[in-house]
Amino acid sequence: MRHYFTSEQLTDGLWRVPFLCGVLVSASGFYLKHNVKDHKRIESSSDLGLPADGEHQPTPLQMAFSKKLRGSLFSATAAVCLWSGGFYILFVWLVIFMTDLIEHPVPMPYAINAISLFFTMVLIFPFAGWLSDIYGRKPIMTMGASGIALFSPPLMKLIGTGDSATALACQSALGICLCLYGAPLCAFLVEHFPPESRLTSVAIGYNTAMAIAGGLSPALSTKLVLDYGPVGAGYLMSAFAIISLCGVHSTPNEYYKR
Repeated sequence: MRHYFTSEQLTDGLWRVPFLCGVLVSASGFYLKHNVKDHKRIESSSDLGLPADGEHQPTPLQMAFSKKLRGSLFSATAAVCLWSGGFYILFVWLVIFMTDLIEHPVPMPYAINAISLFFTMVLIFPFAGWLSDIYGRKPIMTMGASGIALFSPPLMKLIGTGDSATALACQSALGICLCLYGAPLCAFLVEHFPPESRLTSVAIGYNTAMAIAGGLSPALSTKLVLDYGPVGAGYLMSAFAIISLCGVHSTPNEYYKR
């Protein structure tokens, strides 16, 4: 769109078009609603320490912050930090990094970003989710987060050299690691809350992490690059990975297992 339209046209409203395309995702929601059966309840209210039928039932919000689920809520929030902050850095902010924040700008940064995004988040993402169905959520998520924690600084430094092929390879490598972490994430989250408060609890944890880690990551990345060079943004991704690994491995409850 930046290639075919002027800045004035984009500013006047065409910038909304990619966001409106998100409506297409609703097709998968309709399919799930009308063609996929819900899992059977595997726990009763007494199993969860809730009042029996006929007694006063706590609201989902009260349950989310209850003593029993509070640990899961904090762990879920931490677990989402890598996905929220990492995605914004890797597939939103990185184009600005390749264009304006390094000494030798990377040629064709938008094409590189689009190719990497398609290869990882479209082609690899379902495969990563399938692996988590077979080997479990935590092992696959741990593999992806560990890869980002270890390799983000050196790969960001390589992207900063300004070579297109190197940038594509490094961004794709980090994108694959993020797929391994992000593909099982939603299933991992819902599996750690009881049905009575699942939607509320996951929404609180997910959106809190999105607001904090995702919202601050572009500004923090720019600041770190200006202060420490290209590896600065890599250090931030490593920090998100460590925080999320702690969240994944400290979740106290698990209400549903495949």
